[in-house]
Amino acid sequence: RQMCIRDRYQRRVRGLRATMLRAAAARRRGFCSTRGGLPAELAEAVQQWIAWDPCAATRGVISDLAEAGDVDQLSSRLLGPRIQFSTAGLRARMDAGVGFMNELTVLQASQGLAVWLQNQSLQHRGVVVGFDHRQAAGLSSRRFAERTVAVLAGQGIPVYFFPQFVPTPLVPVAMLQLDAAAGVMVTASHNPGADNGYKVYGENSAQIINPTSSHISQAIEDNLEPWDKSEDLSRLLGSSLVKDPTAEVEAHYLQSIGQLAVDQTGVSSFPTTYTAMHGVGYDMMRKAAAKFNVPEFLPVPSQVEPDPTFPTVKLPNPEEGEGALKLAMETAETAGSRLILAHDPDADRLAVAEQQPDREWRLFNGNEIALLFADWLWSQRKTLHPGVQDSKFVMLASTVSSKVLRSMANHEGFQFDETLTGFKWLGNKSADWLADGYTPLLAYEVEIGFMIGGLSLDKDGIRAGGVMAQLSAHHYTHNRLLSTHLESLYDRYGYFGMEASYFMCDDPAKMRVVFDRLRPGEDGTYPEWCGGHKIASIRDLTTGYDSSQPGNKAILPVDPGSQMITFQFENGCVCTLRGSGTEPKLKFYVESHGDTRDKMETSLQDMTSSVIENFLEPDRNQLEWKA
Repeated sequence: RQMCIRDRYQRRVRGLRATMLRAAAARRRGFCSTRGGLPAELAEAVQQWIAWDPCAATRGVISDLAEAGDVDQLSSRLLGPRIQFSTAGLRARMDAGVGFMNELTVLQASQGLAVWLQNQSLQHRGVVVGFDHRQAAGLSSRRFAERTVAVLAGQGIPVYFFPQFVPTPLVPVAMLQLDAAAGVMVTASHNPGADNGYKVYGENSAQIINPTSSHISQAIEDNLEPWDKSEDLSRLLGSSLVKDPTAEVEAHYLQSIGQLAVDQTGVSSFPTTYTAMHGVGYDMMRKAAAKFNVPEFLPVPSQVEPDPTFPTVKLPNPEEGEGALKLAMETAETAGSRLILAHDPDADRLAVAEQQPDREWRLFNGNEIALLFADWLWSQRKTLHPGVQDSKFVMLASTVSSKVLRSMANHEGFQFDETLTGFKWLGNKSADWLADGYTPLLAYEVEIGFMIGGLSLDKDGIRAGGVMAQLSAHHYTHNRLLSTHLESLYDRYGYFGMEASYFMCDDPAKMRVVFDRLRPGEDGTYPEWCGGHKIASIRDLTTGYDSSQPGNKAILPVDPGSQMITFQFENGCVCTLRGSGTEPKLKFYVESHGDTRDKMETSLQDMTSSVIENFLEPDRNQLEWKA
């Protein structure tokens, strides 16, 4: 589908170039068949954009391009593919044009959301709206949020609007507290600074999935023309329909996460270093520290305040490793702190690093952090949830994450479930378990996203950070490093290791070629080997094929619009390849396990090399290695 869209677009641009050449020739002969020297279709698109766009900055971009007669740029911006409402909303670079995040595309998305709420008779319950600190190209998260509020209030829909920067986790929490029908958070999370996003939550506080997302997408397409494109939003923002929930929600949130503080002994003497990664998490983390009876976190001075330029990091993503945490490590070493907690800019993800006896820092991956959480929450389950039987607890992981929680569940007697990648799936599956009378203790994805308990059904780096600070202090009080305790857990449940990384791939056509080479060719079969490793089963969630299931039919949801294939090998290793839904990345996850660390690591290294060489073929496929 992406290749077809691209082909149609390229044909259209070639046609417009030909029209432009004909128009130039016509002008030389003394007449012109197009408006302003632009091809008629493009001139009409320019006129429409200028008439519809409520933002002077992006109107100016299009006007300047039209004045310059830049057919290529105008065609790309106005006649190219529209920004797609998917992955629970929108995400793209902030810029002028139908494929970008700007006031017009946000306005159109908000109109679609309003129509969907009205069609579902949910509008009376209202919508929670929050935003982060991003701004670029004359656009900002604040203005996108205000535009969203104006559209909703203009339709008589109550809005609970956080008027200042807010961490993403507070939006779904507020929804459940206020019984709102939907939530919108304007953020691009850990994406580069020029990007922004529009994340939508359903009434259960989880990010929306189909069919809801498809219905909203269609409502957007049916309501592209602005109902009100006023630049002055003060009247609607000051409406009695718009309320500020900040004080009420913060108090409820802090009181609720305080209930997770189950261990109050000996925790006050171990300082923890914290970086907000130039994002919006510090204020709430500072308040959370008091609830978990840990010292106030030691902030990284140059990264603690919100800064949309992210000046000290190449990418504002703590998952990127030591490069992103360099300043945090320096701060910790100066202060004598052995533990670092790091948020991404909107504070819904959590990274953890610990200094080892040799003074080197160990950055734990998402699977390792999850196992530490799982062990702690399981050990405290009777305090946190008195009266709940062990078999009525559940932990969840995305399908690309480690299988170590499955092993732990088999040992301990709780339920385990896995979902497609992304917290929209984890949150909604958690809702299903809750409806069936089970108690979710933990849901996670290897990309350092963690949901602890059911305060909301989305990842939350703040409550995860508080719990991590407390469980770490508990182990330190008993003279155990996290790394030491983690080793004991692997000794109990088996050694699991994963190589999770990516290649940059910003061309959807190129991405499709990589995956199509792994699908049935002329012989009608998937590959049987990867180098010298025999494949036991294959699950292709793009096509719905799963050789491990009756009739070769996948039981996990199928998405033809995304790329994802999982290979199970006879040696017990698992490999998943997928295209990212929010970034131009081709991600790969290779996991091995064994009864000793040496066996696991040897197998993992061999399998990872084989997958890259035989399946991904970066040179042949022109993939750009992760920096």
